[in-house]
Amino acid sequence: MSREGHETPSAPPRGLVLFPPGTPPEVRRRRVTFVGIVIAAALALVWPVASWVANPLPLVLGLPMSLAWIVGWLLVVCAGLAWMYRGDRKLPEPEVEGADGGSEPREDGA
Repeated sequence: MSREGHETPSAPPRGLVLFPPGTPPEVRRRRVTFVGIVIAAALALVWPVASWVANPLPLVLGLPMSLAWIVGWLLVVCAGLAWMYRGDRKLPEPEVEGADGGSEPREDGA
């Protein structure tokens, strides 16, 4: 607010904006959880964690343990992505100016 008590127009956000203003808490929670899943998967696939399963035996569904580990984490991330998609699909679409396919007349008369 300015000194006279009138609200000043809000400036566009600067820097990295993770959540636009007005994002519902359930959407924030879902997205933060998904980022946590992706970070856990990334850490599970690099040294030193991946070295714990870097043995050719035992076989898991006919795959060496290291390959089964990678496929398992890939499935976890895919399931998380499907969960994110399902949650975002329920949200209403934000209205964007000029998103009606260009039916508004242009200023240059074209």
